[in-house]
Amino acid sequence: MDTNLPGDPERARGRALHAALGAAAGLSTWAVCIWLPETLGFGRLPMTVATFVIGTFAVFFALDGPLRMRAALPAATALVLPATSALLWASFRFDSADSFFDTMYPLSAFIAAVTLATPFVAARLHHPGGWRDYGRVFDTAWTIFTRYTAAWAFCALVWLLLWLSDALLRIVDIDIIGDLMEEEIFAFTISGTVLGLALAVTREIRETLSHALILWLLRLLLPFALLVTVVFLLAIPVQGLSGLFGTLSPARTLMLTAIAALTLVTSAVDRDAGAAVRGRWMRLMARALALTVPVLAGLAVAGVAMRVSAYGWTPDRVAAMLVAGLLLLYGLAWGAGAAWPGDWMARLRRANLWMALVTAAAALAWLTPVLDAQRISSRSQEVRFTARGGDLSQLPAWEMAHDWGHAGRAALARLEAREELPRHAELVEYIARARRADSSWNLTAPDEQRETAEAAAALAARIPVYPGGGPLPAELLTGLQRRLIEEWDAACDRRLADGRPGCAAVVARFTSAEDMPQAMILTRLPGNDSAVAVSLLVPGGEDRWPRSVQDLTRKGFASVSVDDLARIHDGAFEVAPATLQSLRVGDRELVPQN
Repeated sequence: MDTNLPGDPERARGRALHAALGAAAGLSTWAVCIWLPETLGFGRLPMTVATFVIGTFAVFFALDGPLRMRAALPAATALVLPATSALLWASFRFDSADSFFDTMYPLSAFIAAVTLATPFVAARLHHPGGWRDYGRVFDTAWTIFTRYTAAWAFCALVWLLLWLSDALLRIVDIDIIGDLMEEEIFAFTISGTVLGLALAVTREIRETLSHALILWLLRLLLPFALLVTVVFLLAIPVQGLSGLFGTLSPARTLMLTAIAALTLVTSAVDRDAGAAVRGRWMRLMARALALTVPVLAGLAVAGVAMRVSAYGWTPDRVAAMLVAGLLLLYGLAWGAGAAWPGDWMARLRRANLWMALVTAAAALAWLTPVLDAQRISSRSQEVRFTARGGDLSQLPAWEMAHDWGHAGRAALARLEAREELPRHAELVEYIARARRADSSWNLTAPDEQRETAEAAAALAARIPVYPGGGPLPAELLTGLQRRLIEEWDAACDRRLADGRPGCAAVVARFTSAEDMPQAMILTRLPGNDSAVAVSLLVPGGEDRWPRSVQDLTRKGFASVSVDDLARIHDGAFEVAPATLQSLRVGDRELVPQN
C-alpha cells in the first residue's frame, strides 16, 4: 500500500487534522504540566487537570484507530473522567499533591486501570458484546501497543534528526534549531505534532500494520525463559529459599519473571487457535511455562508475607502483595487451565480476559478507601508496636509522619495519647524528633552512631594489639563504618587451631605522612582455612574521615596465611623501614601503600 499518494486529498486532510490534534495535545501538556503549576503551584487542581487532559488525549489517540474520531473523543472522556475523579479522591489522604505523588503508586494505579480498560471499551463500542470477545480485545490491545510503539519510535527519530541538524548548522554559527529545542513549549508542541502525524499514518495502514511480528519475536524467547525457570525451580530443594525472605527484591524478581512468563505464553496462544503456535514442541514449552506461573507467584506471595509477618505492613508491601496476589490468581487460573486435558489454550484465553478486568478493578480500588495503603500500613504498625511492648527501633515513625499522609500522623497521635504504653515519655520524644527530622536517616543517626561507638569500643577491648597490648587507640575506630567493625569482630571468633583469635592489630607509624600511629588489621576470612585479609587503618581528625584501605593482600604481593597471623600473635614480626615503614612477618613484607 502506498501511504504517500500525492492525489489523495482525504488522506492529506486526515494527516493534517491528526498533526493539529497532536500539536494541541503537546501544547496542552505543556500548559498543564509546566505553565499551570508555575502559575498556581502544584496543588490538587493542576494535578487533576493535568491527569485528565493527558489521559484523555492518550486514550483518544488509542481509540482513534479502532473507532471513528467522533466516537473516540466521548469514549475517552467517559473512561478517563471517573479514573481522574478517583485519583482526586485518593489525594485527600494527604495534605498536598506533592506528598500524594511522591510514592508514584497512585499514578501507576491510574495508568494501569485506564490502559487495561481501553481495549475493552474499544471492543464494546465497535461491536455489542465485543468486550467479551477475547480475539477482538486481544487484537485491539496489541494494535494500540504497536501503533504507539511505532509513533514514539518515529518521534525519537525526528528528535535525532533535529539534534544532528542543530550540530551541523552550529558549524556555520546558525543556532536557530538549538534555540528552539531549548524552549519547553516548542519541545512539547513538536513532539505532539510528530506523534499525531505518525498515529495518522498507522491509522491509515491499520489493515496491514500487524502486531504478528512482535508476537513471533516474543515466542522465540519461550525456550530460554522455560529453561531458566525450570533450573530455578529444580535448584530450590538443593539451595533452599533463604534468599527469598530477606528483602522485597527477590519477591519482585519472582513477580517480574511471572509477568514475563504470562506475556510469552500469551504470545504463543495468540488470539485464537488459528493464530496460535502449531509446533508440537513450542506448544509443550508454552504449556510447561504456563504451569510455572502459579509456583513463581506463590513464592512471591510467600516472600512478601514473610516480610509482613516480620515487620508489618507498609505501602510498599501492600503494593507488592496486591501485585503478587493478582499474579497468584492468574497463576491458579492458568495452572488449572493448562493442567486439565482438552483445549488448554482456550481456557488460558478466557482466564486472560477476566483477569485483565480484575486487574483493572484492583488498580482502580487502590484509589478508593477499599485499598487505602496508608491506612492499612499505619494501623498495622500501630498494633504491632503496641503488641511488642514499645520497641522504638521497630516503629517507622518518620515514614508515618511524612510519607503516609493523614493516616500515618493519626496513628502517631493515638500512640502519643496512650500513656499506659511502656517508655511513654521516650516514645513521645521520639515521635517529636520524627516530625522535625528531614529524613529517616537523620532520625535514626544518633542511635546508630551510639550503637556503632559501642561496637567499636567492644572491638577495641577484644582485638589483640601488638606490640605492647591493647586496647586499640580510640582515634583509629572513631567514625569507622559499622559494617567493617562487625566484620572484624566476627573474624576474631574464627579461632586458630590453638584457640587464639582470628584477628590481630599491629600499631605503628607506617607512613611518614601521618603524625599519629596507624594500624594494620589482620583478619581471618570466613569459609577459608588459610587466607587472611590485611587492612590499613589511618586515624581521622576533625576535618577528615578515618581511612581504611582494605585487602592490601590484593595489591601485588602474596596472600597472607593463617600461619602469618599466628606469627603475629607469637610476636615474630618487626616494623622495619622500606621506602615506607613496613610490617615484616616471616619472609613476607607488607607495605601499606604498595
